[in-house]
Amino acid sequence: MLDFISIFGFITSILILIFFKSSYYNKIFLCGFYFSIGVFGLGLNSLIYFNNKRILVELLPILFPIVFLTAPCLYLYVRKTYFPSEVFRWFEYLHFFPVLITALNFSPTLFISQESKSEFLNQAILNPLHLLDIQYLFFSFKFCIVIRPFLGLIYMFFTLKLLLGQSSFGTNQSKSFTYRENWNLTLIILTTVLYLAVMAVGIYLNVTNFDIQLLSRYKIISAVPTFITFLTNVSILFFPKILYNTLAIKQVDEEVHHINQVASFFNENFNGGEEVELVYTRISEQLEIYFQDKSYLKTGFTLSTITKETKIPYYRLSNYFTIYLGVNFNDWKNNLRILHAIDLIDHGQAVNLTLESIAYSCGYLSR
Repeated sequence: MLDFISIFGFITSILILIFFKSSYYNKIFLCGFYFSIGVFGLGLNSLIYFNNKRILVELLPILFPIVFLTAPCLYLYVRKTYFPSEVFRWFEYLHFFPVLITALNFSPTLFISQESKSEFLNQAILNPLHLLDIQYLFFSFKFCIVIRPFLGLIYMFFTLKLLLGQSSFGTNQSKSFTYRENWNLTLIILTTVLYLAVMAVGIYLNVTNFDIQLLSRYKIISAVPTFITFLTNVSILFFPKILYNTLAIKQVDEEVHHINQVASFFNENFNGGEEVELVYTRISEQLEIYFQDKSYLKTGFTLSTITKETKIPYYRLSNYFTIYLGVNFNDWKNNLRILHAIDLIDHGQAVNLTLESIAYSCGYLSR
């Protein structure tokens, strides 16, 4: 059964690579999520059901660290959904640090002799729980069984917080979630339940000291995370628009309908539907208040900054500038910064300032 679940997770990740027509990072993170779920099923099969002992002995240093990708990949996928143009910064690679540590932890397995591997496998045949005593550097396999879901639950908390903060529901622009937000919420809920189930199984295994006499009971309680893993793998089939990525195109078509491009930089000619017009009018009013302190003069000011401080969804802001105003956000920002610099010079406020100082006061990092 678990072999089938593992293979299904791998197939899902391949389908995403083929059909998912989104940004590079978005696709890769969702693919990594499902691939790691497949690896988890494969590992659970080796650990609890003990049908493939050799997999654990031969491939543990390669496969097991991958299961630590599940939570980070889901978090980064949801994040890239709302901030698709954000550059992947260096410190964000720390999300993959547990993967590297785990791979290093079990690396001694790669260097033991074939005779030692054969002996270990023979002992595992007599006592399947002996598989958990595989060599390590820092922490045991038994410890990983508990710490992985614990870290995963932390990620799920911040992923849900991100979803609620950036969704139209969370910003009070709608009383319900959108199709894509329902999809993200489904993944978060299923993954959270999976981590809770795995943590419960791990705690039970540790409390009972991995007693071989309780092997049949271990198999029964492990059926719960097995079933949840299966639901997670098939969940995307219930959201075909996500798999084929037609939702984003449809959403843009609905919002762009009846929209004419601008006649000049700030002279818009917007003829959208009444509901769309109302949404962007409210955004315009909110931004007018927000920009009273000229926050666009701050260094590093981006659309993400506006989203964080106003709670307006990123995609709404992006459409507001490119469709409603008909101008690229960076062009809009730079225009206002240059106007501010001109105003400083015209009113004599820049007499004693160097060109660099003027640049800094307008949010630029150099002359």
